[in-house]
Amino acid sequence: MKKAVLCTVLALSLAGPALAQNKVTRQIPVDSEFNDVSMRWSGATPGGYKALSKLIVVNGVLELCGVGVSTNIQLNQAIAKGLRGGKLKFDGKTVVKNFSFFAKARSERALRKTPANCVSTGHPASKPVEFVDFSYGDATFRN
Repeated sequence: MKKAVLCTVLALSLAGPALAQNKVTRQIPVDSEFNDVSMRWSGATPGGYKALSKLIVVNGVLELCGVGVSTNIQLNQAIAKGLRGGKLKFDGKTVVKNFSFFAKARSERALRKTPANCVSTGHPASKPVEFVDFSYGDATFRN
């Protein structure tokens, strides 16, 4: 029993930094500097996930901020899977996993009025980034 408890405590302490990575640090208003990072489907089930994101600097560290809204309720499971599998990479190194922290707007009209949630990337703003890769996980839908 003691070994099981010790293993659980050790596993949680090692996973702590990874789990804390997506802790929302702040909310900011959406402005014209936010980029469209939407997921779209076509065909029999059009629509998807309309989203906006932006990188900001806070205390010398880059943070990713985002807000989104589902535009087709039939795609909600696929959208959730795509968000959970999302990654932000700087020069090939993953700095944020799982975009499910994005704030949820009530409607497309409310998207720019809903404050965006932000999480730290842990990447110093002073360190140059040559290549930024923002990608969602596999988000397939079968009707």
